[in-house]
Amino acid sequence: MSVLLSVALLAPPTCAPEALAKVEEALAQAPAKRAHALALQGVSEACALPPKLAAGVRGVAAAPPDQVALLEARCITQATDLWTQACPAGVKVFAQLASAAPDARPALLLAACQLDRFGLTLAQLQGGDVSPLGVMLAAVVHGPGRAALVQALVLSPRPEATP
Repeated sequence: MSVLLSVALLAPPTCAPEALAKVEEALAQAPAKRAHALALQGVSEACALPPKLAAGVRGVAAAPPDQVALLEARCITQATDLWTQACPAGVKVFAQLASAAPDARPALLLAACQLDRFGLTLAQLQGGDVSPLGVMLAAVVHGPGRAALVQALVLSPRPEATP
């Protein structure tokens, strides 16, 4: 029986297809700089995420740029089983991302987390930053017709440099 329980715990959350479709409709109308936050918020509402994770995702969507990395890390530590399913390289990727130059982060995450399985390419990820939390949620929602949503989750706007 414990084997069945373990399998059940590792099953990804389910999402309401109609609710995801509404998120995608909203993304099509949203400015590019709002797409990531809108995708996070929408998936937190459309999918049956664990309550603490859902609240954390909504917090990341509303957070100022200087707090996003810390809040994303908190979310992922609350759902390490989902992270491991989303990124076969596991938690060691965090240390690598933290020390990587911003321009190197997309290629690092693409390779370490095998993002090509979601239909993402390096060309799509260039020019922005990548969201580990978005990668985890992309693993939950990916599928036929979900390319725009997956890209909006994974690609976050690069914070503007302060003068």
